[in-house]
Amino acid sequence: MSSPKIRKENTCLNCNAIVHSKFCSECGQLNSEPKISLKELLHDFLHDLTHFDGKFFDTSKYLIFKPGFLSTEFMRGRRANYLHPVRLYIFTSAIFFYLFFNIFVHIEQDAITKIKELNPTQMVQKLNEYDTSKSNELRLDKSFVIRSKHDTLFDLSKKVMLEKLSDSIATLESNKAASGFSISFSDKQKKVNDKFKTVETYLHFQDSLPQASKDGFFKAYIQVRGIKIKQYFDEYKDKAILKIFDQFIHSFTSIMFISLPLIALILSLLFYRRKEHSYVGNVIFLLHLYVYTFFLTFLILLIGNLTKSFNNSIFEILNFLIFLLIIFYGFKSMKNYYNLTRKRAILKYTIFLFLSSFTMACLFILNFIITLFKI
Repeated sequence: MSSPKIRKENTCLNCNAIVHSKFCSECGQLNSEPKISLKELLHDFLHDLTHFDGKFFDTSKYLIFKPGFLSTEFMRGRRANYLHPVRLYIFTSAIFFYLFFNIFVHIEQDAITKIKELNPTQMVQKLNEYDTSKSNELRLDKSFVIRSKHDTLFDLSKKVMLEKLSDSIATLESNKAASGFSISFSDKQKKVNDKFKTVETYLHFQDSLPQASKDGFFKAYIQVRGIKIKQYFDEYKDKAILKIFDQFIHSFTSIMFISLPLIALILSLLFYRRKEHSYVGNVIFLLHLYVYTFFLTFLILLIGNLTKSFNNSIFEILNFLIFLLIIFYGFKSMKNYYNLTRKRAILKYTIFLFLSSFTMACLFILNFIITLFKI
């Protein structure tokens, strides 16, 4: 991979000291050209993966309180005092998604494990949360679950009964978690699913048809996937949605990474007349914007958990204000980095929000389809 091109001028871009060799004797920055290629960016990325220092907190301070400042500094060649944007992105995204998957996203297996750890009294309380009718309220008398004085349901002293109650609660939890999600098939696919219960029966039927009447490759592939998805839902019932949703959630990291070059292309189209802002410069701008979004999204998730615990509307208002802050920060960053007037910044940022949101929506839909097709 090619090394950065060394500048002919002997004045350091970072501290203005006289440079007598490749590196500045005052600050240590390489005396390279401010404009870098994609190859050089990747070279810096590979180097920075193995070298992390204490610049993170200083860089974060500038990132949070001075929108667009770090991107401007980087593209001007002033880089020695700040954490490299790629290193910053890798570090913060790794921390964010680790906490996101391990704290805020409760996958099905974790929920079932917690249910298995409930004692009989807690299990009865859990069941009463789902049935709020006071006339049907359950109570625990010694080891017996009782709905009324003369209606004993089962004896929890028997291990098999305790396991059945755990399974019942786990099913209720799964239904609750999956209530907001559903999968529907087209009328044509429903007919295929009703006619062919397994992939083997469909393929056998296709083999029995003359060549001219057989489904084409693409249509056959779609039909087979539809049958497999239907079988998957029939086998796992309500848990299928949770399993698919869990796989979908864990692909967020790849979606964010793939979106970077696509949204950078949108910025290149929006500012195609600005020759001083290259495609790589747009990537740098987005890296800083993504990192800031990770910071505040983590705060939103944290406050969201407090909302569930304390059921206070103040937390919901606070979350809404933080969301508005993310939107405003993006606007301020674009205005500062691209040196725009307020009116022009509003116009450009509105278009940017629409196109980037559309791009992210397409990526999420595509990813969900790919998740289904992996079944």
